[in-house]
Amino acid sequence: EVMSRGDMSATQRERLSAHLGSYLPSPLASRLMASEPSGDLQFETRTVSVLEASVRNFASLAGAATPEELAALLHAYCCLAVEIAEAHDGVIEHVVGDNMRILWNAEGDCPDHAQHAIQAARELVRACSALLASRRSVREDQSVQPLALGIGLESGAVIMGSYGPSRRRAHATLGDPVL
Repeated sequence: EVMSRGDMSATQRERLSAHLGSYLPSPLASRLMASEPSGDLQFETRTVSVLEASVRNFASLAGAATPEELAALLHAYCCLAVEIAEAHDGVIEHVVGDNMRILWNAEGDCPDHAQHAIQAARELVRACSALLASRRSVREDQSVQPLALGIGLESGAVIMGSYGPSRRRAHATLGDPVL
């Protein structure tokens, strides 16, 4: 049963908003909290800067490490990346395993979004090199090679928004910068 907004206490609304904001880009979560569910196609065109980051050799580590080691590494990596992205005005669009997409100028206006993305990329590489180097030692004869952070940066026009029926929506950013 779905409660109407009037049936929720302020504490429940705050908790729901915090949960939505932890799984979705915060600006999207705020818009969802303020609107009625919709099955309409909702897209806008924006010029953004995109940072794609992933841990190189993560797949081979996944075959050799314990689930607890993998979860701890992903947690530490994600915490670092979110902190750095937000400090540079980036919006985390999605996190899937060791892959992360961060956008600038996706919400609000940020004329120097490319510079913010470059600064965040540099800081993320520095912070993650220490994190990834601290993981298990690697020998040449092992199947798991050293971990490193791979980063791609691009700026350009995208369309971003939501699609799908009101009972199961998806949020996407589409265009050359995110391919």
